Amino acid sequence: MKQEPLADFMAAWTPWRQTMERNHPEQYERVRLYNEPNREAISTQPPLMSDGAWMRAFDRQAADEAKQILGTTLRLTRDFVEENQPVEA
Repeated sequence: MKQEPLADFMAAWTPWRQTMERNHPEQYERVRLYNEPNREAISTQPPLMSDGAWMRAFDRQAADEAKQILGTTLRLTRDFVEENQPVEA
């Protein structure tokens, strides 16, 4: 797809992501629900886990969820760009 750079740019742009979240809340809610058990699991520090390891677990969880959110935005953006390409005569 020759529109790939446009979709990549748009998906990384926060105002566009926020618009996609408003227009497709069910897609983003699915990502959040999928990650909820992992967030819950690290919400309380395990007794044998150091503070540093616990913070790294938080960081990993946040990064994983952000990557999934970006992936959702990218997929929806690619669909949008493809659906709105000008028709060549």
